[in-house]
Amino acid sequence: MNGLDLLAGLGFGDASTRADWAALTTRSRGLAWRHLGRSDLPLGAAVETLRAAPGSPPRTGHAADWGDIWSGRSTMLDYNAVVCRDLRAGRPLLYDFTQTETAALDGGDTLFLPGSLVRGGIRETLPLLRWKGGGFVPHDRAEPLFLPLVKTRWNGTELPLLHLHRTRERAPVPIEYHSDLWARHRHRVTRILTTLVERAPDDRALAQVFSRAARRDGRVVRAPLVRDGRGFRMGDTWYGSAADVARTALLAVDAATATDDFDAVMRALPEAVPLAGVDVVALTYAVLGAHRPEGRPAGDGRPDVHVQWGALAMAGHPPGSKGYFARHAPKAAWMYDALVESLPWVSPVMFVIAPVAPFLLWAPDRDGADLAALEDLLARVRGRAAAVSAPARLAPEVRRTVAAWTADRPLSTALRDRLAWRSRLSAAPLPEAKLREPAGLAALSVAQACLTVDSLINAAAAAGKENR
Repeated sequence: MNGLDLLAGLGFGDASTRADWAALTTRSRGLAWRHLGRSDLPLGAAVETLRAAPGSPPRTGHAADWGDIWSGRSTMLDYNAVVCRDLRAGRPLLYDFTQTETAALDGGDTLFLPGSLVRGGIRETLPLLRWKGGGFVPHDRAEPLFLPLVKTRWNGTELPLLHLHRTRERAPVPIEYHSDLWARHRHRVTRILTTLVERAPDDRALAQVFSRAARRDGRVVRAPLVRDGRGFRMGDTWYGSAADVARTALLAVDAATATDDFDAVMRALPEAVPLAGVDVVALTYAVLGAHRPEGRPAGDGRPDVHVQWGALAMAGHPPGSKGYFARHAPKAAWMYDALVESLPWVSPVMFVIAPVAPFLLWAPDRDGADLAALEDLLARVRGRAAAVSAPARLAPEVRRTVAAWTADRPLSTALRDRLAWRSRLSAAPLPEAKLREPAGLAALSVAQACLTVDSLINAAAAAGKENR
């Protein structure tokens, strides 16, 4: 399946897409992109296209305790299991450069909760240790800490927090971590980061590449990279070259992948390590071929289609939210252009951002009433969509349909909590469950499914305000 065939199979066989592909083929541009949430292709057909394509799109979650995700007990995070295990339409690529959550859950990664273990929706906080002076000391969790630089205690032993999560993971599918991907392609990542720093047209663009730093004590601070004479400055650290910035940034990979030598790695770290921005991280996944079959080279200069499953923050739930990738893409295009112009092995990228939003409608079998109710809603949406001839009328009709449905049947607490996308925790322990697809979901177009979820999210938000 070539790139154009894959795009057509996802509903992007139009003249505009072919023109963009031609521009990528001639390397006159480095990036074109499409949002799968706008596709008129049936959701089930889109999934089958991705299953039939070589490789597997990454589902970019966060490193943490995924036990509840695999056992149908993570409420709003269950979609990860749907995409990666149940549908086999993606694979977990876990970003491990996040931050531990605070004690008050008002900072850090409060969604995945990497500073805790979670079973049945009940949180068990882990003791955290941070670097101070020449060793590790207890952390009071008053502020978030950069995950690769944190230790914990488990069964009487001190060990890196990331190592604990890795060794406890019992995933039903293979998992890859961000740090492992970067470690495997260390030379190319160094060239990518060096080129972006060298080619950034101004300090605003430089800040797109590096705007934060992780200090050795675990704190993440804002420190936009700026030019300073013949070198670069980030906070109170000066770098003599772009390559120095890139090499220092890769030291975070050493910390994230260290085990027995973790303390030695920590002692050797500088006081601050630059952290690449989210747009740079997404770029590396595309350019390194995180979607490609294992064993194929990462980048061969020919245009490539990179599909990536994004959660609500990255891919949104169109039309109400298109996600940060779509918002950032126009301003991030210079990065792809710079790499294509400077590095012959870099493939120009057609980036397809795929929203997981429709899979919020899969329900655990313990919530059978919700599953039946959602099937009723989807039947109503399909009926209204079939009756609408003008595309511009579809969104108002679906919104009215969802509003009428929620008026007849208020959202259950479980469904409202899942759609609110605020916490994976539960007031009472949840039993393990199988995730079930509501009948009729696969027949909706991806755009119709996203529109339905968007309308339900708005309804859940309104219900939440009424219950306060």
